[in-house]
Amino acid sequence: MTRALEFVCPVVDGRLPERDARRIGDVIRKFDGKRIVISIREQKKPRSLNQNAFYHGPFIEAFRVCLLECGHRLSSEDIHSGLRDAYAKNGYTLMLPGGKPFSVPPSTSRLSTIGFEEFLEEIRAYFASEFGWQLPLPNEVPTHAPEL
Repeated sequence: MTRALEFVCPVVDGRLPERDARRIGDVIRKFDGKRIVISIREQKKPRSLNQNAFYHGPFIEAFRVCLLECGHRLSSEDIHSGLRDAYAKNGYTLMLPGGKPFSVPPSTSRLSTIGFEEFLEEIRAYFASEFGWQLPLPNEVPTHAPEL
């Protein structure tokens, strides 16, 4: 397994801060004479554990209840798969050698916190306007059991 180093740093006016550029340069010099791979990607905050728990709990359950009222019985995983395929817009296609396409399906786990909220809001809006379904918002779900 290859070890990878990650540097998280801001880009200001198209440049790295001098301190970060020096640190990266110091590491690169250690690989003198060798071939290396450099990947650059934007740092995004992945969806939170609270978002995940809300989605796979109360949100999917509310969706399942709406489907049951229409006479459809689906598992939570089937509901998730259907929503992901219809509303997550982060699938993509790679071109393999020889020009053959390879499709990577959408995934909710690759969504940022903001992207995940947009995913849920698009689902809420569509099903509210088309069917009158009121799917929950996170602040509408009790976080503890009611007192008896």
